[in-house]
Amino acid sequence: RIPSVSGNQSEAGKHLLQKSNDMGFYTHTFLDKDSFPNFSASVYPLESGKPTVIFLCHLDVVPAPDSLQWRHPPFAGAVVNDTLWGRGCLDMKGIGVLELFAMQSFLDSTKKTDMPYNLTLLFVADEEKGGVHGAKFMTENYLQLLKPKLIIGEGGAGFKKMLPSKPNKLIF
Repeated sequence: RIPSVSGNQSEAGKHLLQKSNDMGFYTHTFLDKDSFPNFSASVYPLESGKPTVIFLCHLDVVPAPDSLQWRHPPFAGAVVNDTLWGRGCLDMKGIGVLELFAMQSFLDSTKKTDMPYNLTLLFVADEEKGGVHGAKFMTENYLQLLKPKLIIGEGGAGFKKMLPSKPNKLIF
């Protein structure tokens, strides 16, 4: 329900950062500019030096200039029957929230067993406008701290020749 159009995702970032802290994650904030929040929520501190499986999620959404044509207001977060309606539900704040709750199950495990990898949800800004203040900024400045072993994101380009029966079909 927090509008987070590209360039104005600070409030959504602060909200998700607070939720991550409340859930018990180790968090780290990487600010490029005040309106471009980037932060991580991890099962181990990033400073642990463990190789990291990163789940990449962006905070920004595209504008909704056609909001009068929407079945439900784009930033209402309306729950209708079994469906959540709103800008960012699928791309990509909703997926980030799902990943955060999935990762929470590992927090108790890390108290009993030392895992060989860190699990980190990396929330970045500015993806809808090219990622200059988000993923690009993180890549240029923080790879040493993040120690990525694997990065899983929403994908972008798609690949052909992945399905032998449909070699021209784009798979994301």
